[in-house]
Amino acid sequence: MLASLTTEDVTLFALPKAFVGHSAVIQENAISSWVKMGYQVLLLGRDEGIAAAAKRLGVEHVEAVEETELGTPLLSSAFRIARDHVRTKYMGYINADIMLTHGVDLILPSLQGDFVCVGQRTDVDVEVVIDLDDDEACFALVDRVHQEGRLHPVSGIDYFLLPRESKMCMLPDFAVGRPGWDNWFLDRAQRLSLPVIDLTGYMAVIHQNHDYGHIKKQRGSGWDNPETDMNREIAGGRYCDIGSAGYRVNEDGEVFARWSKLARMHYRILKHGECGVFRRMMHGLKVLLYWMRGKVHDDVIVEAAKIDGERFVTRVKRMEEAAR
Repeated sequence: MLASLTTEDVTLFALPKAFVGHSAVIQENAISSWVKMGYQVLLLGRDEGIAAAAKRLGVEHVEAVEETELGTPLLSSAFRIARDHVRTKYMGYINADIMLTHGVDLILPSLQGDFVCVGQRTDVDVEVVIDLDDDEACFALVDRVHQEGRLHPVSGIDYFLLPRESKMCMLPDFAVGRPGWDNWFLDRAQRLSLPVIDLTGYMAVIHQNHDYGHIKKQRGSGWDNPETDMNREIAGGRYCDIGSAGYRVNEDGEVFARWSKLARMHYRILKHGECGVFRRMMHGLKVLLYWMRGKVHDDVIVEAAKIDGERFVTRVKRMEEAAR
């Protein structure tokens, strides 16, 4: 069987910050880009301006999300609400500072069950609201990303695409926007032996740089605060990054297995012993099988995708015509 993953089958959900100052600018850009690319969108939270932004951009909004004592939304609540509200086959958590210039249209061979898609971001400074209906503004953005953008290390994970009924929809009470939970999430996926698919070579995503002035009880100028400590305690030192993904996708949508990474994933499951005797035996066999394949077949080199300005603008126009 083949699993089809298309833009029309995906609802993106996010937990924006208050729409004030620079946060309002970059969140407007981000959410507008999701809509323009054709995704269904669900915004969660009660901070200032979220409801108005949802109405203005024509997307769904749910206000009631459980929070920490400092008022930061809990990801456990957000994923549960999203799963209950989403009507598409797939859903995706995405940070509200991420702009998309690409839809998805993938055939995932032998991955028809549960899986997680992730990808690296490109960091760039964006200071103004971008009119995505203006071709010149879109091309100017693309040029800026190409000239000034920097591919972020594999440690940072800003979006997760997964089936609505995924096992990964059940999370502990992590605070959103604090470190630890994203790498725990991938570690958990691997411990459940779910395929992790790296889309960095398939689509570029834009991270609009920002400060951390919104964080309450902040220590220093970064994101350290009591919620950071809470997240790290919940994560318990468990860590995986995008570099551990067992599959990669290139710009043509071709999916390539990374045998050494798959062998390592099954070895970790075997080592930590989170399954019965029979399943441990199966994981042991897969370690051997994938290790041998890795010795025979080198990993296909997949470069990080670049934004195609023409394709970006064309998709915006096509979605506008479809909406009329």
